[in-house]
Amino acid sequence: MTINRIMVALALILMLAQPVLASSDLIFIIDDVLLELDPTIPYSQTAKELLLLTAAVESDCGTADMTKQKKSIGVFQIKPSTLTETYQWACDRMMLGWKLDQLKEKSEVHFHAAIARIYYHRMAKLPSVRWVKGGKGKIEEVYIPTLAAIWKSSYNTYLGDGTIEVAVTKYKRHYWGRSY
Repeated sequence: MTINRIMVALALILMLAQPVLASSDLIFIIDDVLLELDPTIPYSQTAKELLLLTAAVESDCGTADMTKQKKSIGVFQIKPSTLTETYQWACDRMMLGWKLDQLKEKSEVHFHAAIARIYYHRMAKLPSVRWVKGGKGKIEEVYIPTLAAIWKSSYNTYLGDGTIEVAVTKYKRHYWGRSY
């Protein structure tokens, strides 16, 4: 075997060894992150749903094949420049920087979820949404396109390939029927 083949085989083994997050795991991680950032960035169920939508559309909650994607990283597909700038902004607010460092020690997914939440906190005003009565934290369906529009305008932007329709579809596929 040549060195290149060995390196490719090793890379594939490492990639396959990475645990895939279950959608429910991501919900608990996002909840943990939002509680950790609170009260510096107030906890919000709307923010939780927006982060879930972001993970669903950007990476199918971490299950999509990201080997072709070299510009962005993680479940939230954060660009390195966005990560650096958001981290610096947070570090300029000492408590927030400290909280980010604590979350980074928990896991990379915790850290990236925090970066995504801080980014949205800076870039978008979250709407007031209504929740399904007895729906265990489910937003009313009519608000899903609103969250998708926030994702598109502030996170994916007009330069991105994503669409509001695809974001709504992926969010519903991964999170609409949840009972937790």
